[in-house]
Amino acid sequence: MRKLVASVIAGTIVVSCLAPGALASYELHEAQNMQYEEIQPRYEILGFFTALLSISDDGRASCQTTVYVQTGYRAELTAELQQSNGSGWTTIHSWHAEGSRRVAIIEPKFVTSGHSYRLKVTATAYDSNGNIVEEPIKYSSVENY
Repeated sequence: MRKLVASVIAGTIVVSCLAPGALASYELHEAQNMQYEEIQPRYEILGFFTALLSISDDGRASCQTTVYVQTGYRAELTAELQQSNGSGWTTIHSWHAEGSRRVAIIEPKFVTSGHSYRLKVTATAYDSNGNIVEEPIKYSSVENY
């Protein structure tokens, strides 16, 4: 009877020693296969800041950007549609909007084929005295057409 109890205890100890290693190996494998979301910076005055670009089959680029601003502040948006020139990016068209609470630009622009495009958006937040308090820049994903 003592040998049976001793064997069960020894087996339990061996299994409990091996389990953390197996679990750690599994967690490492799962972590390597995960797709992580992009880390987004947080701003004090501006919130929900987007820069979206999509290009349809006929070359229509849909440029969309939105920013929310806290009460008591004003925001300006400048959206630049940029085309890759091989060594960098050239702005081919821009839009501007300003306001309070929610500022958005939703505009189309036709583009030519054989190039890569992106949307560069600058959001500027002003306090009641006209001082710049935040000025982040955000880029859309690159779209090829």
